[in-house]
Order: sequence, then C-alpha cells, then structure tokens
Amino acid sequence: MPNLTDEQKRTFATPLVDVPKQANEGETLTPEEQQAINRANAETQALMQMKAALIETSASRGWFYVEKFAETIVRNLEQAAIAEEDDTKANGLRRDARGARKFKDELFKRIALAKSQEVPNFIEVVTD
Repeated sequence: MPNLTDEQKRTFATPLVDVPKQANEGETLTPEEQQAINRANAETQALMQMKAALIETSASRGWFYVEKFAETIVRNLEQAAIAEEDDTKANGLRRDARGARKFKDELFKRIALAKSQEVPNFIEVVTD
C-alpha cells in the first residue's frame, strides 16, 4: 500500500508520539527524557505487536470466512431494507444497512492500513 496522503493521515491519526532526543556521546539524559524514551519505545513495541497479530490473523485460514461473514451480514441488512414495504421501517433498515456497510468498510480498511505501515508511520494509526 502506498504512503498515506495528508487527508488519510488526518483521518487515521492519533496524537503523535514525540520521540525525545537520544543522548549524544558524553551527554546524559535527564530522568524525564529517559522516561520519555522508554515510554516511546514501549508504545512502538506495542504497536508492532499489534501489527504482527493483525498480519497473523489476516493470514489465517479463517480470515476469508470472517470477511465473508461480514459481507453477508451487511448484504442481508441491505436486502431487508429493499424488501421492506413500510416506508418508516424501510428508512430505519436503510440507515442500519448504511451504518453496517460503513463500519465494515472502515474496519477492514484500518486493518489493511495497520498491516502496511512501517514503524515511523505506524504510530499514527488509531489503536484505541
């Protein structure tokens, strides 16, 4: 996947982790700077573990079925909305179907995005 555009970064970005300076030779860091470095390293490690887990999960034999189940659920909601004759109920069902479609598309887009990011860019991906 190519690098993200600025618009995509704004959509998927969280507050960036500012990696503090590294100590130059002969220079010592303050305890606060060392804690900030340790915190940034731990966050990067956690994000890389998440990336590895997502890659492993999406490479499993069951991932195809997860995608197929999600698409089937959304399609069934869309078909129920089309088949409904009562306008009030149909409007509610259409709203549900649109929300489900947006959720499914956004979920799989973010999973693909998280799997494709490198360490410097990966920190920007939402991890809530």
